[in-house]
Amino acid sequence: IAREMHDVVAHRVSLMVVHAAALQAVARKDPEKAVKNASLVGDMGRQALTELREMLGVLRAGDGSVRGAGYGSAPVQAVPLAAVGAAAAAAASRVAEEESEGPCLDDLDELVGQSAAAGMVVDLSVEGETRVYAAMVEQTAYRVVQEALTNVHKHAAGAKTRVRLAHRGAEIAMQVENGPPPEPGAASDARLPSGGNGLLGMKERVVGLGGVFVSGPTDAGGFRVSAVIPAGG
Repeated sequence: IAREMHDVVAHRVSLMVVHAAALQAVARKDPEKAVKNASLVGDMGRQALTELREMLGVLRAGDGSVRGAGYGSAPVQAVPLAAVGAAAAAAASRVAEEESEGPCLDDLDELVGQSAAAGMVVDLSVEGETRVYAAMVEQTAYRVVQEALTNVHKHAAGAKTRVRLAHRGAEIAMQVENGPPPEPGAASDARLPSGGNGLLGMKERVVGLGGVFVSGPTDAGGFRVSAVIPAGG
């Protein structure tokens, strides 16, 4: 649940901050572009709210193993930590099962397009024969690319970025690599906070499906995120 919340909030809101900064910069000089950026900020906000509501809806539809007291209800009873953990695990499982309409590989073009609209020079390439995978495999692949792009916005604003997706016989591989930012310190101009959990969350998702995740700086001064996930999940 924490990973889902992090991915949705971090990516959508990061793009909103980037677009808002651009809006502030061009508001007087280019009203037409300002209107476009304002529209994009609104779209991002609505998408974030929709995804958050879907996740919260899944939690509310649970079996009520752990729930708080509403106004006028009886005092909240102490709940054992083990019960909280079990309820959280069950809720996370329901999120995975009921997220059939969640992000998938077909949504990558839109995802990359959103970053391009925010000013990122980004290219998406796909290798191999396109096919359909299990929902969790596609969602994990999408989230890896999503979080990697979010990190570029946070830490390497303006850097050229390449997204690669490879369909292989028994696995699917993805890689997001960015070069060094054009101006050192440019990323801090947007004042995007970083909790340091993005890479850990990506690794947990990929390893949880039996895959391999590797990330680190490149010799050229950029950063690379690579993941390979078994096709069967």
